[in-house]
Amino acid sequence: MNDDKSSKSEVSDSIQNAISEVMNSVGSVKKEQEELLEVGSYLHRVSPSITELQSNPNPPPEVSQILQSLSNNVNIAKNLVGKCVRVAQLDPDEYMRSIIQNLQKVIQAIGDDLSKIPASAFEDNKYASSAIGTIAQEMQNAQFNSRNSVAHSERQSLSDSVRTPLTRDPRLRDFIPRESNYSGPERVEPLYDTFFCPITKKIMIDPVTIDSGITYEKSAILELFEKQESASEPLTCPVTGMKMETKNLNTNVALKATIDEWAARTEVTRIRIAGNELMKGEMVLDAINELKSIAQKRTKNIDQIHRIGITKILTKYLESMDATIRCGTLELLTTLIQDDAGKEIMGQTRAIQIAAKLISSSNSIQKSLALSFLEEATKTEYLGRVLGHTSGAILLLVTTKVNESADPEAASQILKNMEKRPKNMKYMALNGYLDPLLTNLVEGNEEMQMEMVGYLSELAQKQDISFTVAQESRACEALIRLARTKATTTGSGTTETEVPAASLDSNRQTVRKAAFDVLVSISSHKSNAMSLVNAGVAPVMIEELFLRTPGDGNPFPPKISASGILANLLESEPDIDPEKIQVNKNGHKLSSHYTMYNFAHMLKVSMPEQLNINVIRILLALSTKTKALNSIVTVARETEMIPTVTELLDASSEELSVAAVKLLSMLCAHIGHTIADRLCNTKGQQYNLVNKFGPGRITEKHAKWANFLAKLPHQNLTFNLYLLNQGAIPMVVARIDEILHGAIASRYAKGYLEGLVGILVRFTTTMYDPEIMTAVMENNLMHVFNELLVRNTCPEEVQELACTGIMNLSSLSISLSKPLEEQRQPVRRKSFLNKVLSKNTQKEPAMEVIMPCTVHGGVCTEKGTFCIVESGTVERLLGCLENENEKAVGAALGALSTLLEDKVDIEKGVQIIHERDGVQRVLRVLREHREESIWYKAFWIIERCLLRGSEEIIKEISSNRALPGRLLTAFHSGDVNMRKVANNILHQLNRMPDYSRSFVSMEM
Repeated sequence: MNDDKSSKSEVSDSIQNAISEVMNSVGSVKKEQEELLEVGSYLHRVSPSITELQSNPNPPPEVSQILQSLSNNVNIAKNLVGKCVRVAQLDPDEYMRSIIQNLQKVIQAIGDDLSKIPASAFEDNKYASSAIGTIAQEMQNAQFNSRNSVAHSERQSLSDSVRTPLTRDPRLRDFIPRESNYSGPERVEPLYDTFFCPITKKIMIDPVTIDSGITYEKSAILELFEKQESASEPLTCPVTGMKMETKNLNTNVALKATIDEWAARTEVTRIRIAGNELMKGEMVLDAINELKSIAQKRTKNIDQIHRIGITKILTKYLESMDATIRCGTLELLTTLIQDDAGKEIMGQTRAIQIAAKLISSSNSIQKSLALSFLEEATKTEYLGRVLGHTSGAILLLVTTKVNESADPEAASQILKNMEKRPKNMKYMALNGYLDPLLTNLVEGNEEMQMEMVGYLSELAQKQDISFTVAQESRACEALIRLARTKATTTGSGTTETEVPAASLDSNRQTVRKAAFDVLVSISSHKSNAMSLVNAGVAPVMIEELFLRTPGDGNPFPPKISASGILANLLESEPDIDPEKIQVNKNGHKLSSHYTMYNFAHMLKVSMPEQLNINVIRILLALSTKTKALNSIVTVARETEMIPTVTELLDASSEELSVAAVKLLSMLCAHIGHTIADRLCNTKGQQYNLVNKFGPGRITEKHAKWANFLAKLPHQNLTFNLYLLNQGAIPMVVARIDEILHGAIASRYAKGYLEGLVGILVRFTTTMYDPEIMTAVMENNLMHVFNELLVRNTCPEEVQELACTGIMNLSSLSISLSKPLEEQRQPVRRKSFLNKVLSKNTQKEPAMEVIMPCTVHGGVCTEKGTFCIVESGTVERLLGCLENENEKAVGAALGALSTLLEDKVDIEKGVQIIHERDGVQRVLRVLREHREESIWYKAFWIIERCLLRGSEEIIKEISSNRALPGRLLTAFHSGDVNMRKVANNILHQLNRMPDYSRSFVSMEM
C-alpha cells in the first residue's frame, strides 16, 4: 500500500515538473506564440487538479493508472514544445504547423485522461470535481489553428474560442510547492468558466451582458461591435451567432462582485505563497515578479504585503549576487514604499544604505532603479536624514547630477527632497554642491540664514573650501549683510526680561563671526574676488578696521578677519583697481592717502601679530598699483611706519618677520637710504643684521632677509661699514661655500644664494674705503665670484651678480697692479744647523722672478689686484655670453670691457679676447639679443677690437654679414651714445652711408 502511495506521489511530481518546464518554454517562442500559450494555459489549469489529487490519502485504485497516462502525455507535450523552441530558430513554417497539430492531439488525449478521473478521487470537494470536468471537456475539444492556416473562418474561430481557457493569468503555478508531502495551509482557488471573457480568454475586469445573454469584457465586445459596424456587418453575438438589435451593455454586477472577491482572495493566497518562497530563498525572482504584479493591482495588496512581513524580507535581496534579483527587488520596493507604512518599514532596515551603494553600479538599469527607489524614499524627512548620514551617498548623487549619468533628474529630485533637513545641505556643500545652501542663505528666513552661514563657517574651518559664489551675487550680499550686523549693547544691570535680548546679541555675534570666517575663505579665490568687490565688501571691511572699536562689541578677531578678507581680495585678483573702490561716504578711495595713513597707524608692535601680517599683505598688494604705491611711500616718509616695521623684524612670529622684510624690500627702491640709516641707528640691531643669515637650515626668513640687505642702496658707505663691522663678509662667504658644496639644502636655497651674492656685490661698490678694500682682499671675493661662474648649477641671477662683482673688482686692477719692473720676493733661508745637516749642498736661489701682467703692465694676482687674466676669469666670462639671461650677458660684457679700457694695454686685451674666440662670441650676442644696453656694450668692445686689433681680427669682424644691419638699426633707433659708437664702427668698416645732412641737423 505504501509503495502505491509513493508511486502515485512520484508520478504526480513528475507531471508537475513537466508542466512547469512547458510553462517556462512556451514564453520564449515567438512563432505560433498564441497556440503555444494556449497549450501552456491548459496545462496551467491542470496543475491545481494534480495538487488536489495528491492531497487525497485514499484515492480510487484507477487514479494511479490515469496519472501514469497523464504523465506520459504531459511528457510528450513537453518534448513537442522543446522541438518548437529549436525549430523556431530555423523558421521552417511547415514543420512548425506539424508540431502544433501533434500538440493538439496530445492536449485532447490529456483531456480524455482527465475525464476518466472519478469524482470520488476528490473526496467531498465538489468544486474541484466540477472544475476538472470542465477543463477535461475543453481539452477534448481543443483546436489549434496556425496563424498561416486559413482552414477555419473567423466566425468559427470565435465560436471555438469560447472554450479556450486563460492564457497566463494568474501565474499561480510558479508558487505551488512541488514536494509530494506538501500540505501547507495555502490553497489556490480554481477558476470558473464564467470568469473568462469568450473573446479575450482572460478574467473579466468589467463584465457586461449583451442582449443575447452572454457576458463579455466590456472593452472587448465594444471593439468587436466597432469592427462589425466598420465592415457594414450586422451586430452579432460571437458565441451564439445571434443578431443584436442594439449595443446595449448591462454591467453584470453579481459576476463582477464575485470576480473581485475571488481575485482578492486569490491575490492574498498568491502573496502568502510568494512570501513563503522568499523566506525559503527559492524561486526568488518569480516570487518578486509575482508580487510586483499583485502590488500594482490594488492598494490593499500592498497593505497585505506589509502586514505579513514581506516588505522587510525583501531588503535582504538588495544584496543578492544576482543583478536581476537586485533590480527586481528595487522595482518592487519602489512600489511598496509609496505609502507611509512602507517608508516606516524601510526606516527599520538597511535598505536606504544598500540602495545608496547601488548608485555607484556600472549597471545603468540597476543604478536608475536605485535612484527611483531613493527618490520615493526621500519624500519623507526621516529617510532623507538616513540617506544624508550614509557615507558617500551625497557625493554619489552630486556626481550623478553633475555628470548627467544614468538618471540625473532623479538624482536632482533626491537632493531636492533632502533639502527638507538643513543639515543635509551642509553635507551637499561638503561634497561640492552648494546651490541649496546658498539659495537658503539668500532666500531663507533669518533663522535659516543664520543656520546656513554657520554651516559655511564649519566648512571653512574644516577644510580649504574652494567653492564659487561668483554666479550667485546675492549670496555675497547676504554674507556681507550678516557680517555687518551690529550687536545691541546692554547695560550692566540686565533684568530677567532682558535676557532674551542678550541671548539674541550672542547669537548675532556668533553669526557675524561665522560670516567673517566664510568671507575669509571665499575671498582667497580669484573667481569670487570681483563678485565680492562688486557686492560692496571693501567699504564694510574698511569700516570694521578704521571706525569700529572693541567698545562697540567689536573685539580684535573681526578686525583680523576684515584685514584678511581685504588682503585675500587684492592678492587673488590683480585686476582690482583700488582707485575705483570707494571706502567711505567722503569719497576716499582704497589708494588714497587717507587709507594708507590709517593702515600705517594700525601697524604697531602691540597689535595682534596676525593683524599686522594682514595689514602688511594689503600694503604689498596695493604697491603693485602706481598711485597706491606713491601714497604708501609718502606715508612712510611722513609717519613712524619705517621704525615700526623695523621693530617687527624681530617679531617672534616668523610669518610676521618675513612680511616686514617684504614690505621694507618693496620700499628699498624709493626710500632705501632712510631704511638703511634706520637699521644702523636702531638700538639693538647691531647683532641682528648678520645673525639673520643663519646658521642652520635655510628658511624663508633667511632668504628674504639676505635679498633685503642686498637691495638696500649699494653705495651707502655707512651701512656697508656697519655690516662689515658685524662680520658680514666672512659670514656670507662661509654660507656660500656651504651651499656650493652641498652642505645645506632647502627650497629657499636659490633665493638665499642670490641674496648672499648680492650682499658681496654691494661691498665692491665702495672699495675706496680702506677697511672694505682690506676685507675684500682678505676674503678673496674675486675667487668667490669665479667659483660661482664655474658652477653650472648656479641660477642665472647669481651668475649675473657674480659678473657684476667681477666687473667692479677688475676695474680696480690697473690701480692695484705693482710696478712694471721685475719684482723679487725674498725666500726664507735655512738656518746654519739645517745647512750642516742637509745632504743637498747646491745653492738655492735667494729671489723668485715674477712676470708682469700683459694687460695691466705690473704684477697682478687674483686676490691682490683682482686681475681677470691672472685668475683665469676671461674664459668664464665669455662662457656667460651664451646665457639666455640678458642681465647676466650684460654684466659679463661689462667685466670683459675692463680689458679694453684706456689705461691698460688694449692691444693685449684684444688679443686675449680673440685667442679665446671672444670676438665671435660677442658678434653672436648681437644676433641673439635685442636689449639696447647689451648692444651698446657689445659695439663698444667691437669698436676697440677694430681700433687696436690685428688685421686678422679686423677681417673677422668685417666678414660678419649680420653686423652692418645691426649697426644701421642702432644708428637709427639708438640714443646718442649708441649712435656715436655705431657710427664709429661703420666708418671703420667703410660702410657708413651718406647720412651727413641728417647727422648735422641732429647736432644742431
